[in-house]
Amino acid sequence: LIVPLPHYGEYRLWLALGWVILTGMLLVPQKIIHENVNPISKIQQWIYHPFFVIAMRLRYLVLMRRRCSPSRILNHHSQHRDPRVTHA
Repeated sequence: LIVPLPHYGEYRLWLALGWVILTGMLLVPQKIIHENVNPISKIQQWIYHPFFVIAMRLRYLVLMRRRCSPSRILNHHSQHRDPRVTHA
C-alpha cells in the first residue's frame, strides 16, 4: 500500500528528517520566552529604536515618501498599459 516516491529517492532522508523535526516541534512543549527577556529581541529593539523615533517625528514626511515613491508610480503606469501596443 505504501509506494516509494520514484523521483524523490535521493531526498528521502531529508524528507524523513524534516518530518521528524516538524512533529517534534509540534509535540514537544515549548517554553515561550517573553520579549523583554529575550536577548535577540533586545538587540533588535536597540538597533531599531532610533529609526522608529525618527519615523514618528517625521511621520508626514515618511507618509509622503511612501505616497510618491518611484516604485509606486512605475507600478501604477505599468498596470494601465494597452496590451495591444508593443513596446520595442
